Amino acid sequence: MIEVLDAKTGIALDTRQVSDFTKGKYEVWSVSGDIIIRLSGPKQGNAVCSGIFFDPPITPLAQWKSEHFTEAEAKDGFANDDADLDGDGIANLFEYAFGLDPRRRDEAAPMSVRIEENSLVVTFNRLKAAVDVSVLIELSSDLISWHPPGSGLEVLTVEDRGVVASTIVRLPDPLQDQAFVRLRAVRR
Repeated sequence: MIEVLDAKTGIALDTRQVSDFTKGKYEVWSVSGDIIIRLSGPKQGNAVCSGIFFDPPITPLAQWKSEHFTEAEAKDGFANDDADLDGDGIANLFEYAFGLDPRRRDEAAPMSVRIEENSLVVTFNRLKAAVDVSVLIELSSDLISWHPPGSGLEVLTVEDRGVVASTIVRLPDPLQDQAFVRLRAVRR
């Protein structure tokens, strides 16, 4: 018998009976937190447990990739963060962060920028489940050197739109002769 117990309370979270078998058997649980695994053998004879394996939890990004790419595509590199299977100029990590489909060419830019009272206002959607990726706003005057906006970045609104949140921010730096803005997605 295999029992999975809550380590603090001792309450059984799951109990499974295992019978004789010749080619091995896998039991799988998806748990988090502190647990106790208790193995009980038969009253007569021998019982053997040849291994217990703990896999790291699947990240939201890994889950997203498994939903959008086949194993063969992943093996061939099409699921890499910087790959662009649909050829729309948006890499997979960005497609994930913005809640886009990596198999569909996106015609619209994932962000929009407007000038309002000598400030840049940036609007973009962000996949709410993408908690393992940060979206950074960066500025440049020459498209070579990029830097984060100065202190005082103002979040104007965050609107829940189902699987994505639409965010509008005002950048604190006053506009210079030329101002370029980009979003950058980075793993946390």
